[in-house]
Order: sequence, then structure tokens, then C-alpha cells
Amino acid sequence: LHGNADALSRTSCAQCGRLVEGSACAVQAAQLRTEDVAQSFKDQLLAAQQADPEIQLLRQWLVGASWPVECPPECSRDMHVLWQQRRTWVDE
Repeated sequence: LHGNADALSRTSCAQCGRLVEGSACAVQAAQLRTEDVAQSFKDQLLAAQQADPEIQLLRQWLVGASWPVECPPECSRDMHVLWQQRRTWVDE
């Protein structure tokens, strides 16, 4: 009845197709240098920040040191919170 139980406990490796016990398939890890990953992440983060209109607006306020009297109503809740905290970031 259970003559083929051994074959049922084996699965095929997704990488090479050989039958392996359970999930004991050895997968070769990609070799990445930490510096390359860190720089790639920095580049992605910078691109995302540059594409975000609220971050651009916040940068204008910080760099220009000209905060509006009120936070624009179309801004998100998070932006309103940052606007309220402005005195902790800049000298007015």
C-alpha cells in the first residue's frame, strides 16, 4: 500500500529539477557587495524622494527657510504634522 512513500516525500528542486529530500535543495546565493547594495538603495531612495511632490515642498520650505503661515490644506495629514513640528527643525 505504501510502497512508493519514499518517492512521495521527495520534491523536485526548482533550480535544477533533481529529486531532493523535503526542502533540502541547495541554492547558490548571489554574490553582492554590500557597497553596491547600499549605493543602489540610496539611488532608489533619492529617486523616490525626488518624485514625491510633498517631499519636494518640504525641501523647499527647509532650504529656503520660508515656511508658510499655514500648511496648505491639500497636504496630507503627515505633512500637516511635519509643518506643526517646524520649530524643532529651524530657527524662526
